[in-house]
Amino acid sequence: MRMNSKVVVLLLSIVLVFTTSACFGSSAEGLITQNVTADVERAEEHEVGFTETYTWSIGSATASTTLNKVIADYIADYLDKRSNGKIVVNTYFDGALGSDSELMNELYNRGAVDFYSAITATMSNYASVCFLFDQYYLFTNTQQYYDMFSQEGFMDWINEKAAEGGIRIMCLNPVFFRHLLGKKPMTAAEDVQGLKIRTTLSTIHLAFWETLGTNPTVVELSELFTALQQGVVDAAENSYQNYTGGNFHQVLSHVIETGHCLHNMALVMNAQVYAELPPAVRKLLDEACAAASAYANSIAKTAEQQYKQLALDAGNTIITWDQLDESFKEALYKSAAAQKPAIVEKVGQETWDEFYNWAKPFNPNI
Repeated sequence: MRMNSKVVVLLLSIVLVFTTSACFGSSAEGLITQNVTADVERAEEHEVGFTETYTWSIGSATASTTLNKVIADYIADYLDKRSNGKIVVNTYFDGALGSDSELMNELYNRGAVDFYSAITATMSNYASVCFLFDQYYLFTNTQQYYDMFSQEGFMDWINEKAAEGGIRIMCLNPVFFRHLLGKKPMTAAEDVQGLKIRTTLSTIHLAFWETLGTNPTVVELSELFTALQQGVVDAAENSYQNYTGGNFHQVLSHVIETGHCLHNMALVMNAQVYAELPPAVRKLLDEACAAASAYANSIAKTAEQQYKQLALDAGNTIITWDQLDESFKEALYKSAAAQKPAIVEKVGQETWDEFYNWAKPFNPNI
């Protein structure tokens, strides 16, 4: 890592943590995602297996109340304990080190960020395999994703593809679905026509909402609160954790539970940096990430209920899937199906066919 990048990290963390605190994570008290530590014993010096010392940073544009932060904190504590202090991990959330696109660029170019935490949709422009997770309505519940990801060899396959784009996926957590978020009730297809909606950086996400008849705009997550306040966009789509974590429930009023897309959380690092680590360090890092993922998965349902309750306590209205017109559901499904050719083109037919083989035990109709 470049020395000037470390200086930038320190300066940005001091300045930006104050400027972002007004827009993120004001409702943290009592959340299960707070004050997380790893349930492991501290290693003795002779148990560590390496002598090198490391100081790493995890950067994210998501809020410090999210499961992304849980995973980061768990990894930091795990590595500190099991390396006997030889590995120090500093975590920077709430956009303290920049936007999603800035953080991904830093990671890719071996800059000021060693790990980047977000969703796979923000990584697809670098690693095209991530477009596979941009399929809307691929599965009907998160357990199907858990089961697919847990198949022996799946993560090795994903990382072989991701390495072509320069990244290594350390954690992959299919914990939530994303929903339509707005300032009014929307239960019919005509209700969303022309809607100014924020989407992620993924071109597949953008195309889905265009096909549905909305007017989508790419807005960085770190800029969304202001964009909603100023009317740049009037709606968004996201998970409950980001909805309340970013305090978007203070400027929006309705959650329409479309469950259209997986909120696929990922922690990634530069693939070459990972490959250059000594085997003992890689092994410990892999263990920490696996343990952190398992812990986050275990509390995900409780955390989502807490995020949902924050929205209700703020006076938000939740419209369930069963309350949507059948014509709206049909329009959502049709828009999702229309994106499949673009995904196949981006990832390649061979990769698509291989992914189909991983997914078909859990959805034969993919």
